Amino acid sequence: MDKEKIRLGLVFIIPTILFFLFELISAKFIINRFYNFVENLLFTAVIILVSFFVNNLSLKKTYLKLGYILFCFCLFFESIYYYNFETIFSSSAIFVILETNTIEAKEFLFSYFNKVTILLLILFIIIFVFGLFQINKYKTEIINLKFRKLKIIGVIFFIFLFLKITKLIVYNVPY
Repeated sequence: MDKEKIRLGLVFIIPTILFFLFELISAKFIINRFYNFVENLLFTAVIILVSFFVNNLSLKKTYLKLGYILFCFCLFFESIYYYNFETIFSSSAIFVILETNTIEAKEFLFSYFNKVTILLLILFIIIFVFGLFQINKYKTEIINLKFRKLKIIGVIFFIFLFLKITKLIVYNVPY
């Protein structure tokens, strides 16, 4: 495996590991956090594997940047949510957020935005900018062989199948 692919993998894996470590340090460990970590790593693999089907380098970079942005914001939001409420982010949380008015939202931000969340936000911004910079430097060959593409489709399929069968996908409803 060449350095480009390893660097790209690390761009996605480093935030996943750091947010997992934050959750371990900031709250008591429950097995759900480990399941969430595994699920995040598998989604990282899917985001990167799908990029191999994009033939135009600038379009590939755009896809990777958008995937990275969405992935990192979900990690950040999920970790802050877990830090504040010590429970997994669920569909009921989404319903409550959608039903919240601006006064309640302001009250929430003042109540739950403390030094720890500000520190995490600063760390998040540093990692986020570094990751976008690394994706921008990304250059790799395009996969033309149908056989390799079929293998990648198979891997993506088995990741989703594994997530569904093991119910790991439950730990990240937003995805």
